[in-house]
Amino acid sequence: MRRVPGSECPRVTVSSARAYGSARASSSGQPPFAGCRNRYHLEFRGRERPVQHHRAARTIRMLRFTRLLPAAGLLCGVISRGSSPPCRPSPPGPRKVALIVAIGDYPAASLYPKIDAANDTTLVRTALLTQGFDSANICVVADRAATREGILAGLQWLTDTAQPGGVAVFHYSGHGHRITDDNGDELDGYDELLVPYGAPGDLRPGNYHGQRHIRDDELAPILAALRRKVGPTGNVLVLIDACFSGSATRGPEELPVRGVLQPIEVPVPPQNAGLGTTRGQGEDVGSGLLDERASGTRGGDAALGPMVVISAARHDQVAHETYDDNGQPVGSLSLALSRALARIDSTTTYRALFDRIAVAMAAMQLSGQQPQIEGAVDTKVFSGQGVSQTPFFKVASVAGDTGLTLRGGSLLGLLPQTQVAFLPAGTRDPRGVTPLASGVVRRADAATATVALSSRRAGTSAADLKPSWAFVTEYAYGDLRVRVKLDAALASRLQDAIRASLAEVPILQIVATKPDLLVTRATPAASGSIVVIAAADNAPLTGAIDPTKPDAGVAIQDAARGYARSRYLRQIEMTDPRINVSMELIPTSRRIVDNRCVGTDTLPVEGKRGAGGEWELVPNDVYLLRIRNEGEDAAYVSILDLTPDGRVEQLFPDREDLGSANMLPPHRSYLIHDSVGHLDCYYVEPPDGVEVLKLFATHERVDFTPVLSRRGEGTGGRGSLSPLQQLLSDAYHGTRSDPATTPPSTGTTYGITIVVKKSGP
Repeated sequence: MRRVPGSECPRVTVSSARAYGSARASSSGQPPFAGCRNRYHLEFRGRERPVQHHRAARTIRMLRFTRLLPAAGLLCGVISRGSSPPCRPSPPGPRKVALIVAIGDYPAASLYPKIDAANDTTLVRTALLTQGFDSANICVVADRAATREGILAGLQWLTDTAQPGGVAVFHYSGHGHRITDDNGDELDGYDELLVPYGAPGDLRPGNYHGQRHIRDDELAPILAALRRKVGPTGNVLVLIDACFSGSATRGPEELPVRGVLQPIEVPVPPQNAGLGTTRGQGEDVGSGLLDERASGTRGGDAALGPMVVISAARHDQVAHETYDDNGQPVGSLSLALSRALARIDSTTTYRALFDRIAVAMAAMQLSGQQPQIEGAVDTKVFSGQGVSQTPFFKVASVAGDTGLTLRGGSLLGLLPQTQVAFLPAGTRDPRGVTPLASGVVRRADAATATVALSSRRAGTSAADLKPSWAFVTEYAYGDLRVRVKLDAALASRLQDAIRASLAEVPILQIVATKPDLLVTRATPAASGSIVVIAAADNAPLTGAIDPTKPDAGVAIQDAARGYARSRYLRQIEMTDPRINVSMELIPTSRRIVDNRCVGTDTLPVEGKRGAGGEWELVPNDVYLLRIRNEGEDAAYVSILDLTPDGRVEQLFPDREDLGSANMLPPHRSYLIHDSVGHLDCYYVEPPDGVEVLKLFATHERVDFTPVLSRRGEGTGGRGSLSPLQQLLSDAYHGTRSDPATTPPSTGTTYGITIVVKKSGP
């Protein structure tokens, strides 16, 4: 991102990318940040970076209402794979109910590859439990139970169990597919399919007609009935951890894809032949689950509850699996959702939740996959019934005299090496309280964490800590380690040379399985060049590297360090209960002329969002940033730009603006200005890819520029840096292989993803 000057009163100074435009700081006359003065002119401060735009036509759908679903009773007792008793009669008036469908163990005869959807169940169920869902109201339908009949019966149970004013969640993890549109409502000529257990993947034209799958046209009215049941004061959330496309070729280490490329081709039914077809007339966007004609609803139907649909990828993208904190393969959306739900409260909207999901998925380094959102995105999550997580964890069990298990795991930030203190139950503020004992998290899964005691008060046994509360004193953020695999087809002498080069960087590990990066031969192989690719999605990180050149090893090192740095900084999430600062991107029609920001108008937000709700901007698109502080404390705000190619830049503030210019009082909202009140305009520059704006809000002033200007070098010893400066320095050095830690009071983070697209067609 870059910042450029306006058309009036330009003055040139040295600063990082940003542009200034003319606007008043606030209508009240109060400066946007403490100590600022309002100005009405534009001013040049230096460089800033661009973004791009794309807008696809929305899909129009038609539908005839389908037959009634099987009775919910058919589903009782048919669940597989370690779920709690599902789909049973619920207590009267449940406020929050959920159906989780997870299919990974597809039979070989179906021709659908096996995937790891079973691992999603624990993630999603744990996240819902932390959000106040009762286990009796979470139904899990998995593998053999998730036939077409089983899924439809589960949806009937969800509708029957939901209550007016309540919340209903439908989560699907499995394969997606496409089939010839049978009623002329799809722009690309294909309906989207959920793939139940036992549905055949028969791709022979005309041999199979999709009767064992579930079409989007069939699912839409079912969800409309669910929306009618919860009513306008209720809320429906649909999550699709699948895709409706696939990959023609897969890399040797590419993670599994939850979709199939080749569609099922079937003749259009004779009774629908007169409906016509839209095939080839446009891009099919959206899930179709909210389309009024597909759902059998009418516009403005006041009886329907708001619904939001979040999907793992766009229709023309693949949905990859990824690895969780314990190295288990899981769905990328399921993992991102579970992490994001741990950080919501009663004021969080679905749009803000989606921002967190998008940033979490960007940290997975899946370059060709962006999540999508549609529906009532500005309504509050779970109808405003989002649950803020407590600042402490209860002890679940005691093992011997040195180990305890906490009710709370990796989804709530309890990663290995996190440090905790045990205090008397009822403690509200741990500051200044002498702990009963202290310990370090050694292992963690999604729901629990095992703590090894490191110290304790005299006479205190592990059993004495059972009623205590555990408070985090230092959060761990994982490490920078990157697993690199060398293609066995490379010459042994070349492999030895690469190993020797990578051994110079402590965070790089040579592995034989589950790599993050793969060093392989470039195409065409006859060139003798090599390339570094991201193993997860087979995306190249470098151009062709000549292994005979003396700088070949450095090129591989730089690619691996950039990958580690980008992943590390994107995945950092912090939450200080007294700091609640968010960020809003505001698109404008301003232009960059002679390195100046010209114009004053803003654009409708939806004009710069893709069909799936993500920001899609092209080089030289200009936007503003608004900061909101809804917390109890004033906060110092810094914004880093994490570029698609692994670079890191500080967007805000300029170094001379540190202090009052970037201090935001509580309960205030302002467009970003500099220290003298000049409005900052921003634009994006290439390369294309997923860019992340990362906001850090802290109690103390934090200056990232010394670390960024020296690329982590020469910034003094570890004791001379603040915790956040140290995190950034570690990311640049690329030498720290142990997890970094910071106290809970370090600050709060917020992120926005921008899909930077190429200009033109």
